[in-house]
Amino acid sequence: MNELADMVKKTKKITLDGKSYILSELTMADWSELDVRSKDHKKRAVAVKRDTVIETAKKIYGDKLPDNLIDKAMAPLLPEEYEEYEDTFEGSQFMLWRSLVKRQPELTMDDVANIIPIHKIQEIVKQITGVKEPAKNVRRPAKRK
Repeated sequence: MNELADMVKKTKKITLDGKSYILSELTMADWSELDVRSKDHKKRAVAVKRDTVIETAKKIYGDKLPDNLIDKAMAPLLPEEYEEYEDTFEGSQFMLWRSLVKRQPELTMDDVANIIPIHKIQEIVKQITGVKEPAKNVRRPAKRK
């Protein structure tokens, strides 16, 4: 980051259904807000798991629930039980909205959901997050012995 150009937020113009929009790179504030939403998403997922475990146990055991049931119901989610917030449609929609609202403050989250075609989401999210595809066919220097 020796040059000022590396420190300036980048933007990209996109056209969807004949209308132009400007995407802005996400900032630390955007990522912090995403983190807050991600934690809320995880809390909701834990609550759903807890409620499901208790409801299922009541069907099996009636009112006499096993003593360790609450411990099992409150156990942290396993990776296969949880989808990261940013990998959900809601998370992607939020990141796109944060990028678009910087230059188009009139846009709402619902507007973003209606203007971004589903087949373009991944491509556009990569543009605003700075995620780069690994270079293909890159020649690596030969190892010296």
